[in-house]
Amino acid sequence: MSEARYKVTHTDYSTAVTTDITEAIDVSTREGIETTIDSFSIRISERGLGALVIDTDDVIKIYLGRGRAAPTTLIMDGVVNSIKYNVDFKGKTYTIGGVNKLEHIMNNVIPAAYSSTSGGPDGDGWTASQIITELINRVNDFNTGLKDSWTNIGTGEITATTTKTDYYDIEKSVFQHIETLSTNEYTKNGDYIYYLDTSNNFVWKARPDDADGSETATIEEGVDAISIKLEKGIFNIINALIINCGVDLNGRKITAYAIRADSIGRHGFKWKYIGKTGFATNYIAANPSATNQEVRTNARNNAKSWALDVLEKLGAARYKAVIEVRGGSYTKGDAYKIQMRDYTFNTGNKYYNLRLLNIRHNYSSKEGWITTLEFEEDEDTALANLT
Repeated sequence: MSEARYKVTHTDYSTAVTTDITEAIDVSTREGIETTIDSFSIRISERGLGALVIDTDDVIKIYLGRGRAAPTTLIMDGVVNSIKYNVDFKGKTYTIGGVNKLEHIMNNVIPAAYSSTSGGPDGDGWTASQIITELINRVNDFNTGLKDSWTNIGTGEITATTTKTDYYDIEKSVFQHIETLSTNEYTKNGDYIYYLDTSNNFVWKARPDDADGSETATIEEGVDAISIKLEKGIFNIINALIINCGVDLNGRKITAYAIRADSIGRHGFKWKYIGKTGFATNYIAANPSATNQEVRTNARNNAKSWALDVLEKLGAARYKAVIEVRGGSYTKGDAYKIQMRDYTFNTGNKYYNLRLLNIRHNYSSKEGWITTLEFEEDEDTALANLT
């Protein structure tokens, strides 16, 4: 097994001098697609810190890797927001804590006023993706003159949306604007996920749809995973769906509804709105001579059939998993196939599709590089498990 290695660099905010931190006791990070802030923590002895002075607003970059070469996998590009000093029988240590630069920089409060009918790159109104691109460009302009490592958030990984939208709020931070604009109300294509990648690009995309399970990578017990904790339970019950099926030949919205009556009887109504506009566009593409009424009827029927299958899972017990692997790179928001040796899931199979929500990296001199992956079954992976 190749040796796990780490590299931590510290850049002083005042002087822009960068120094390697080589004697950390342990290094940990947490990142995800949820609204919790991506964060890091580095514990280092007083002797290991030496003459280096670390202060709030300094920049920390954390790399992990394996083998003899210097680590190149950047897992955190963050800003220090706390320094703790601790004395106990083991000695004197510092714990350096901080957050991903995205959350730190995007805390700027910038008024937002955008119209669905005027302005925008083409002069005919703004889409959610165009508003987010504009907001990030305004953040970059606002930060001009600060240290280079704080600026130039890339916008090339923002997925374009097509629906024009009105958006007005003058009291939110950019991060809060993005949270709001990532909902189906503004994308009209379901909820979007977002994060800062290791190249400092802002990634904004629709939650990946791996409904047939064909695009999922596999994590296998005893091969990739060193520990797996499965939980089957009643959590985040959804037993009623409103589905945005897309638009008909006249541009009118098509909506379908589906419920699971037995679950409603036990838990009450638990609604969720889902944007699955492909029901209309796929039917139109396959049936170019269809009438408008045929488009509306078939898109609605197909959406309801899909929703009833999904509700078989979302209205009942589902799975979560916490899996540890020995380091590696995984994609937040993607679906993965979890392959067990002996455990049989309620589908009768020894594999199951789950969505990756959160990633935690930890390096210690005792354990090396351990990556902890947190999974949950959502509507698309639930359907993949049924099929």
